[in-house]
Amino acid sequence: MNLPDRYLAIVNRLSALTYEGRVTWSEGGDPAAFIVSTHSASVQVGGTRPGEYYLSLLNENGVGLVLFVVQQFDAGYGELEALYLSARRSALRIDKKIEDLERELGELSEPG
Repeated sequence: MNLPDRYLAIVNRLSALTYEGRVTWSEGGDPAAFIVSTHSASVQVGGTRPGEYYLSLLNENGVGLVLFVVQQFDAGYGELEALYLSARRSALRIDKKIEDLERELGELSEPG
């Protein structure tokens, strides 16, 4: 399913805000899902299988409002994949883990 322009704009804005560190994602209901919330709604992105991602809009009570499943050759796939990867990086705090690992390895390398 092609991602409609209105939702593609949301994906692009969330990608920019995530890159800027202005939104922080959390782990979603399953291991391959990540969620960000505002006062009025939440957005969840997830990967269901290789070559397929989804975007879900939820209301303030967590009720699903819309769901789009985008496959590899659909319009919006690249943008949604990029958002998924950056949401995952944010939720799992990958950059922090890498920094911690580098610091710890540096400490181990120092003469005792």
